[in-house]
Amino acid sequence: MLAAGCRESNEESGDAAPMCGNENDPTAPAAVADGVYDHPCAPVDGGPIDEFIAWFSTADRDALFDGAVDRLAAGLTSDQLVAGLYIAHVTFSFHRDEHWRLAVPSAQRAGGHGTAHHELLPLLWCLRRTHPDAIGTSVCPAPGAAADPSAAALLRLQDALEAWDQPAADAALVAALRGGQLPTVRDVLLEYGSRTHDWIGHTMIEATQAMRVLVSAGNRGAEPILRGLLRTMMRGSTSSSAPFDANRKRLLLLPDDWESGGADEGATLELLAELRTADDEGAAALAAQMLREGVGPRAIWDATRPATAELTLRFTWPQWIKFPLHAVTSNNALRLAYDSTCDDRLRRLLVLQAVAWVPLHREKAIEYLPSEPPPGWEIDTLEPTGDVSIPIETLLDDADLDRRAGVAQALGWLRDGGDPDVLRARFLELCVGYTFEEHELKFPIAALEEVDAASPVFRERLLAAALAYGASTTNGLWTGHDEALAALARL
Repeated sequence: MLAAGCRESNEESGDAAPMCGNENDPTAPAAVADGVYDHPCAPVDGGPIDEFIAWFSTADRDALFDGAVDRLAAGLTSDQLVAGLYIAHVTFSFHRDEHWRLAVPSAQRAGGHGTAHHELLPLLWCLRRTHPDAIGTSVCPAPGAAADPSAAALLRLQDALEAWDQPAADAALVAALRGGQLPTVRDVLLEYGSRTHDWIGHTMIEATQAMRVLVSAGNRGAEPILRGLLRTMMRGSTSSSAPFDANRKRLLLLPDDWESGGADEGATLELLAELRTADDEGAAALAAQMLREGVGPRAIWDATRPATAELTLRFTWPQWIKFPLHAVTSNNALRLAYDSTCDDRLRRLLVLQAVAWVPLHREKAIEYLPSEPPPGWEIDTLEPTGDVSIPIETLLDDADLDRRAGVAQALGWLRDGGDPDVLRARFLELCVGYTFEEHELKFPIAALEEVDAASPVFRERLLAAALAYGASTTNGLWTGHDEALAALARL
């Protein structure tokens, strides 16, 4: 779940009505306790989150695990740990901090998926991985804007975003947040997070990850979290927003009942085939036509999932790590944003942007490809090769050695009666214990969330395709793994 006002998919059908309310009113400012903590964005909560951020900014690297566990033992919750770790990386500007912090919400979810490891182990990996060598400039202090609960503050924010004017957007954002307009600000930022494909989708990925952290923080820290997102959003270019501009016009042509249609395997496969060759304009035009003709948005998402997943089979190292991998994670981010909002116009835009981005990722991979890959990468016709007799450990290690062959083998294993829950659990156990870098947490969580959101007919192939990237025993346990477990054993 991202935030208040979200859509929760039924695990079997994926269908749901928008849920636009929340028991905890996000418009009410979160209470901040008394306390003085030495970091530029204080106060966040005047308590455990602020204390964690202040400690983390100066802690010795070798003391991180014990220091975090000491705080957990004293009452710091896992949600507060997530919030503190993420906010620390927007409170201070560290080298590559935008990228590192994006793994934090994924690490929280990886620890909660029933692996054999301690559920907090991935967060301790993030703690050590993201600890800075030096502190840079802070995103704080915020502009001295007065609270503005009016629609004018939101219009100023939108106008500034349209003009790529970061100082004006920053001031309007702060005024609207202080005026209690977090839910609407959230939708504005989700919209403009989808504006540009620059940085291979990371702006949209950060938008949804930031919203997840807001949930963990109980909406505390909204100013530094969303101002950090705004800083990232302003690094795009006007030339890269052409699909966004076209889809904002295209969405107006959809009928009022555009969401009434359901899953449609035939339409999904037709759009999937188109996404292999079409440009962003042609792909989005076809999707819009389908929606006008009664095809449901579920069928569109069912096409973008395999379309992005098969890019990881089509393109080999090193091309696919940059573009196909982020095709999967940014499609996941767009879909999460779509499910989380009750704004009909925004949902129209996000589904069309998801379609338009697939060709952009594909074209980037082709740009760097030295030669056309061998045939047989189409996910809907990939031939299964394995069977259930293959040990689960061998199955995943083989996938690490030869991605396409490993996925085909996993598909055969599943088709022969292999338990998908066993495959998922082993996959996540490796990601938690053998993670080498951030994508080995971000990609598996995004890929598995799309498996769960897909129509049942597509889940088996998407689950097998998820093995296209992730940690394996060939990495070895991550540095500090045993030290982190020893610290957690004190809880």
